[in-house]
Amino acid sequence: MKQRALFTVLLLFVFSPVWAADAALERLLQARNLKCTFGPGTVAKWETAKPKFESDFYGKSVQYQLIDKKNGKARYLNEAGTGDLEMMVGAYGVTLTERFVAGVSITTIFSEHKKGTLQFVAVLSRHVNLLGLPWTSQYQGTCVVVE
Repeated sequence: MKQRALFTVLLLFVFSPVWAADAALERLLQARNLKCTFGPGTVAKWETAKPKFESDFYGKSVQYQLIDKKNGKARYLNEAGTGDLEMMVGAYGVTLTERFVAGVSITTIFSEHKKGTLQFVAVLSRHVNLLGLPWTSQYQGTCVVVE
């Protein structure tokens, strides 16, 4: 009997992170609205052949709305306006891509939570070409389910 109890506890210990990750991914995939806040990051300035890296702080929130995983579509809303996004879903979470004339903005929302919270870990990357020079940046943040 002790071996069976020990085996059960061992199974729970081994598979609990997998079950928790599955539950978090399901919660993320069921969300129709997410609010993400991005903070610290890095900007690469390509004024010469070798980029110059600078620390930066985004400090803004972005709302991702009307998430439609079936059709791979969503919309964003921020202080600059709104726009359409393409959406890809994987075992890792969700990636939202905005394409515009000067480049692309990519947000990946991972199905993992920031430790001790219900905030999903997120990364915002921007790949832009301004006046013939690449301008790239990446910011770290978190997202919460709004509805």
